Amino acid sequence: MVMNNLYAVGPLNVKVSGTDKIVSLLKEEFSNSNFEGVADLEICVHENKVDAYKPTHFSGKGNMNFNANEFHVDINPFYYYEVSNAFNDGVMKVNIFLKRAGFAREAFRFLKSVLSVEYGSRAAYVKGEIASYSLLWSVVALCLLKNGHSFIHAGVLARNDKAIVLSGTGGCGKTSTVLNLLSNEGFQYLSEDFGIVSSEKAAYPCMKTVSLYRSDVDHGDPAAVNAVKALATSKKVRWDFLTKVIKANPIIKASPKSLTKLAIPSERVPLVYGIHLSRQDIASFELKEISVQEYAQRSANASGRELKPLSEILKLIAANSPKEYAVWSDGDLMQKLQDMYVNSFSGATTYELTVPYQSGPKEVCAFLLDKLAI
Repeated sequence: MVMNNLYAVGPLNVKVSGTDKIVSLLKEEFSNSNFEGVADLEICVHENKVDAYKPTHFSGKGNMNFNANEFHVDINPFYYYEVSNAFNDGVMKVNIFLKRAGFAREAFRFLKSVLSVEYGSRAAYVKGEIASYSLLWSVVALCLLKNGHSFIHAGVLARNDKAIVLSGTGGCGKTSTVLNLLSNEGFQYLSEDFGIVSSEKAAYPCMKTVSLYRSDVDHGDPAAVNAVKALATSKKVRWDFLTKVIKANPIIKASPKSLTKLAIPSERVPLVYGIHLSRQDIASFELKEISVQEYAQRSANASGRELKPLSEILKLIAANSPKEYAVWSDGDLMQKLQDMYVNSFSGATTYELTVPYQSGPKEVCAFLLDKLAI
């Protein structure tokens, strides 16, 4: 059965079609949409190879090739994909072709599913491989930049129609801070991990599922605890077994709606604060206002780290393409991110928050609520 559905990712209109098992799982990452007209991004999942694509240039030891309008990537044992119109004004299209992995990879996938909450079926595992920065979120990031918006590696909340962006590299405490702030009155969820900002000086909601670990739940944040309670029965049984019997630190993919009691805004919210988090071996919190340019540079580096798979592809294309090809390099990507952040946060107040390495999320939130008018 082939499914054909219309969705949204922040400001982008997305059309998703193809193999029903994968598409039905992918829809968990999007907002519903009934847009009319042409999509900004079209994604199609195929069971079989379609022979329309013809490469002209080859690189990446045979795993990657491209022509003037498309590129092909084959680095995952469960799928390969082709992207067209990534660097021109046409509708960006992604064709994902499923494939059967070898015995060793399938065995590894099976063992991983036994020891996980989310990957109870092969389809769920493959969906997880697709809905990652190796494919889906790198493609969405590219499409956002084409359309006057940008991905930012951040947690984003709204309060009193004001957006607060908490950016930083992995491990700085963005997720736990977002979860803890949600337990305070008036905070609304906008996004976690995959923030979306725009030249309209606003942040958009993003329904990308949120990765939560046992350690997040152990902090006692009501949002994380509620996410576990909202698990389907089969997933809850696996969660209890892995956390209570094996004492593992499994991951769950939580729906943003399970994290908050307040409605998630459906429209963009004006940007008021950009706060870049980092952790150091210091005795107390340090908060200092920084220029929008410094904030943009720091945040672009944090976002670029998440987009490493996309950066590698752009490096291969730029290193091997003719001069007449209108393609982006890795340097172009980083500059576009930085320029977009400067534009997006030009009306906001931007800070660097340095957090003592051992401080927990409740301490971080208490400090922010005390020092900033949010």
